[in-house]
Amino acid sequence: MRKYILLTAGLISVNSLLFAQGEMVFSNQQPVAAVSSKANFTSGEYIYGTADLGGKTIKEFFRLPDPKDDDEYYYLYYIAEIKVGNEWPKENGWKYTLVRGTDIEKTVLNFDVLPEPAKVTTVLSGTKEFSTGLGAAPLYLMIRNEVFPKSGTYPIKIRFYYKSLDVYGNEQPKDKWPECTGSFDFKFNENDVPAILKNSKEADAIAAENAFRMDKLPKEFNGSAISDPKVTPAKLAAILKRDLPERVILKSAIGEANGAVWGIAKNDLDIPRYRYFSPYIHVAYKMYGKCYVGYVELIEEYIGGGKYGPLKVGSTSAGNRKDNVIDFGKVK
Repeated sequence: MRKYILLTAGLISVNSLLFAQGEMVFSNQQPVAAVSSKANFTSGEYIYGTADLGGKTIKEFFRLPDPKDDDEYYYLYYIAEIKVGNEWPKENGWKYTLVRGTDIEKTVLNFDVLPEPAKVTTVLSGTKEFSTGLGAAPLYLMIRNEVFPKSGTYPIKIRFYYKSLDVYGNEQPKDKWPECTGSFDFKFNENDVPAILKNSKEADAIAAENAFRMDKLPKEFNGSAISDPKVTPAKLAAILKRDLPERVILKSAIGEANGAVWGIAKNDLDIPRYRYFSPYIHVAYKMYGKCYVGYVELIEEYIGGGKYGPLKVGSTSAGNRKDNVIDFGKVK
């Protein structure tokens, strides 16, 4: 799996305030401060939270293993439980929250509950791969009639945890999972719903776009040992311009290959479908006024008789979600 090193800051950051280990406090201000902490909120307020981890880093406190195999990123489980009547039946569906690589060694967990869209830092997904479906904080995801059937005060419990592993890599019993929790009362007013839903849409879009914002080009742009007469700089530029007309390519680079430079994809009958250039082509490009970093795959479709068609773009990294955002000035 192709990976980019994430060098952005956001979801989790250092806070100089010291609370009891694992204690959560909540506020309608960001960053959360002891003097502004509250236990009661209305649906017309923004809500943020923080938890001091007692001097332990996020990685230590939650006993997070280094990402491997299908786990490309560090993550925690983030649950918002909303009490209706005497039960706690309602919780958010998207539970995986991104922990950026630059934040893993920090000792205070800062998070959004119902943030102002422009200040969103928390990123949630329905999958731990963060490949499809990216959104903002959980309370936005839960503003619907089946969760809040009428105006009133609803107790809300917030939980962060990780399904920790034993020394053999096996998932431990639930009572051994490291977690921190907190709670507050939420006075819900149906009249606030239109504004909340509008904010939710904006917050989700900002969370998705900034989730993997980069502060420099990844190492793939430093140069490659791979060269091929079909993929010279001039030929590559022409292919990208022809096949990706909506993009203005600012910079491109050939990646590395694991094994042969060319491969053949076949169907179930062992008939060739296409020939592919094994290294991905990494691209920094402008589109719709913004700058992105991603990659494309080059293929030659099989046309029969042992022959293949012209080299072209087959797939792109922007197929499942938007590519990583980067500032124009950092594309050098």
